[in-house]
Amino acid sequence: GEAFATSPRAIVATVNFAILLVPTSLMGATLPILVTDAVRRHGGVGVSIGALYFVNTMGAATGALLLAIGLFVVLELPQAISLAALINFTAASGATVLAWRGR
Repeated sequence: GEAFATSPRAIVATVNFAILLVPTSLMGATLPILVTDAVRRHGGVGVSIGALYFVNTMGAATGALLLAIGLFVVLELPQAISLAALINFTAASGATVLAWRGR
């Protein structure tokens, strides 16, 4: 952090871009992949996309609300980040197991 405090903005922006490029690309790719799978399984493009966006939006809103109302009262920021990472890892592991069973 201290090294970036005196660095030019262009370097800071380039490093931040490089660090965030892979995870944000992967996160952005999940919904189109899910839409493709939902349309293949259930048909109805509009219904599939609408349902996935609804679930995605409600999950994000619920997570943000729970974090703001309760989690920061109980946990400090590093603990909350660790808990969020654990929940994401658990969800990814569960999705992987379900995908393997579906083959």
